[in-house]
Amino acid sequence: MKTGVYKPIVLALLLLLYAGCGVSIGVYHRVKDGETLWRIARTYGMDLQELAEINNIQNPSMIKTDQRIFIPGAREVRETVTYTGNGVSRYRNSGKGTVVTDKERFVWPVDGKVVTPFGMNRGRLHNGIDITSPEGAHVKAAADGRVVVSGEDIWGYGNMVILSHKDGFYTIYAFNSKNLVEKGESVSAGDAIAIIGKTPNHQGYSLHFEVRSGKRLRSPLFFLP
Repeated sequence: MKTGVYKPIVLALLLLLYAGCGVSIGVYHRVKDGETLWRIARTYGMDLQELAEINNIQNPSMIKTDQRIFIPGAREVRETVTYTGNGVSRYRNSGKGTVVTDKERFVWPVDGKVVTPFGMNRGRLHNGIDITSPEGAHVKAAADGRVVVSGEDIWGYGNMVILSHKDGFYTIYAFNSKNLVEKGESVSAGDAIAIIGKTPNHQGYSLHFEVRSGKRLRSPLFFLP
């Protein structure tokens, strides 16, 4: 199925999923002694969960001094401050916040090693993870769902499959050498849906895998066991 013959509902889905892709505006905040991820998120008006995921920080209490944290959408580095009844006190903050992971939601779509992580990579936001696996490996559905897109040469993602899942989640499997499912099919977790191909970021065989909650980018590693 070529992009030129997509029905409006499919085009709308693609526009929803790929809103905001490409070069990301933002800055890097260097962690100072005593700062917490929660305080950094508050300083930039960000959701703690989103900030943790885009920086692949599954334990916010483990950030280190001088660590660089990417702040999407920010145009300048800010200084974190805590306002108290006695004035301004820098970096003092007892709240560390909580980051939620859901390690049982999805299964690994291929067995292999992550070679390109989620987050900033060479000045661009990498929307998912790239996982190496041998030539001919089957790409598997990460959860029960329905095929909403299966097509070739879709906006630079090559042969791509998109599955919809419960609770408004989508998973994306890109740069396949061959798709094994058609739009409208129902699949179960672990079913073969494609054969692995080659992603632009890696010379060998690898899968580009994304997780979305609605149109929101999510870090796949927060949902994989």
